[in-house]
Amino acid sequence: MITEIYHASPARNPSFMQQRQDLEKDKNGHVFPVAGTITYDNDSVNQISINRRIAIHEMAYILGLVSVNSGFFDSATSTYKAKSHAGWAYGELLGTYRQTAIPMIGKEYWDYIDFPNEALNASAGPPNGLVSQMTIAALRDIGWNVNYGAADDYLLPVR
Repeated sequence: MITEIYHASPARNPSFMQQRQDLEKDKNGHVFPVAGTITYDNDSVNQISINRRIAIHEMAYILGLVSVNSGFFDSATSTYKAKSHAGWAYGELLGTYRQTAIPMIGKEYWDYIDFPNEALNASAGPPNGLVSQMTIAALRDIGWNVNYGAADDYLLPVR
């Protein structure tokens, strides 16, 4: 996979940061990413903490995470399918230890109400932008070899 990070002027990139992903199909018809770019607004480059968490958020999409193309999104329920590695990880977070469908916003974001500190929620990376085992498990779902030890310590909010 080739990933490049480009810096752009605010006039060219008024939305602070953008990502682009190039996809291919394997011989079985599965879609996978082959290249991607992240474009920063130059005025924001010095905000290291913001750049880090938003870069993590955008990089996950370049890798193909939480994508309607992955086949794990259930449009009828607006959830990530329970029968998945991520579904197991979510069940562990809930303490049920059963595969559980994951609430989503749209077709590619974890629900920010249920996952306010997760880097892959719809807010493009909250202040602490954590990457949970659930997110790493979603990478495994789409075929990546993963290291669950790379996950941040993560707890669901108390309700």
